Formats: sequence, C-alpha cells, structure tokens
Amino acid sequence: MTSQDPYQLVAKWNVPVGTEVHNVILEHNISTGNKLLRVDGTVIVKQNSILTRVGDHEFPISNLKALLSIKCTDRGDWVHTLSINGMTFKDYKNGYYQNFTTWKPEIAGREFFITFDKHRSEVFVDGGNIRTTRRFVECGTSTIFHLHRAFCEIIEQGVGGRTAMTQKLSVDNTPVPVFKDKEDGVFIVKPTGAR
Repeated sequence: MTSQDPYQLVAKWNVPVGTEVHNVILEHNISTGNKLLRVDGTVIVKQNSILTRVGDHEFPISNLKALLSIKCTDRGDWVHTLSINGMTFKDYKNGYYQNFTTWKPEIAGREFFITFDKHRSEVFVDGGNIRTTRRFVECGTSTIFHLHRAFCEIIEQGVGGRTAMTQKLSVDNTPVPVFKDKEDGVFIVKPTGAR
C-alpha cells in the first residue's frame, strides 16, 4: 500500500467473550492519520485526520469495555495496544482460559469453534449451545455430541489428585489440540525503511 491509500491493515485481534469470538480489525494509515476500527465487520471508529494519529478509543465488545491505545515511541514506532475491562489483553485471555477450554477442529471441510464451559460443563459450537450426552467413564466424565455426522467426545478428568480438571476433545477418535490464542494484544508498526 502507498501513503495515498486511506487505510492500511495494522492489527487484528480475536477476542473470546463467553462462548463466542469477536473479531477486531484496525486499519491505520500512519502518514495521514486515517483510522478505521471494526468489530465483527461493523465500523466502530472512523477518523480521517492527521491530528488524531495517537490517542485512545473506547468501544464495546459484547458486554465488555475495550480500549485501543495508539502511541508513537521516540524511535518512531507506532504501538497499538488493546485492553479489555481495564486488563491487558493477555491477562484478560488468561482469565478467560481459566473458565473455558476451546478447540478449532475442521469437520466436513469447515472450521468450528468449540467451547467447553468448565463451570457448567456445557458445550457450545460457534456460540450456540448444543445437545450432549454425558456419562461417567473410568478416567472421569465423557461428553458426547455430533457435528456433521462426526462423533465428538470431550473427556474431562482430574489432574494428579487435585481439584483441577483437564478437557480433551477427539473427533472421530482423533485428538484435537486445545486452541489458545497466544496474541498479547500489542502490535508495533515500524516506520518505513526502519529495521
């Protein structure tokens, strides 16, 4: 993109809220100050002014309060930071993953977002609660459901005699790795020509 472009993609965050994930996209042309902030495709902030290249933008994500902070360092780097409910994005997500376990399996050519609510032992697919069958098994509890004819099972078991539990998903008896977005919520854009 050139400096003539009104916007340039700078940052993208996936914000888990309960059983859903919200997409936050920031487009910011550093030279002109033009900014476009979207949440799930809806424009939340649109500014076309060189006078507003830095600053804070507060906006809602579901029932949460999000804050986008844009700063320029002494070296000329542009730092874009997202915080949620007054916490760094990283701390917010750590708290989220204490309450939910998530997976992103591909079934029948489509990626699904599966969420297990650890407190209610409920399963959600792409934000919607689904019917499951639960039974006790030798190692803990089995939660069974089907997606596009695929057999899905979440085994929940205790860890080393402690009260902590782990959840493992398998689809058609194939283990699916837990999905934890590692993004810390900070994006740095270096000035053109910088290394």
